[in-house]
Amino acid sequence: MFFCRRNNGYEIPKCDEPYISLEGFLSIPTSDVVFRMNMECMKDIMVEKCSMFEDFILFHIPFATDVTGNPFWIDIQSVLSEGTVL
Repeated sequence: MFFCRRNNGYEIPKCDEPYISLEGFLSIPTSDVVFRMNMECMKDIMVEKCSMFEDFILFHIPFATDVTGNPFWIDIQSVLSEGTVL
């Protein structure tokens, strides 16, 4: 399990834990990985669940999941506008 501390700029109620936990990272899709959950599989699942996610998926990349399978997403627009190299 991976733990990521929040930025100090956020107020955290005393009852909340000051970290986010990730169960695992999604793999980058390759032609030889068929049955493993990867970024493209997660996108396909989200579009299949609800067509409203199509616009969201155009500008976001799933990179990890928590213990319940909820994905964490990177906003491509904000990353690229800040000049961060992927």
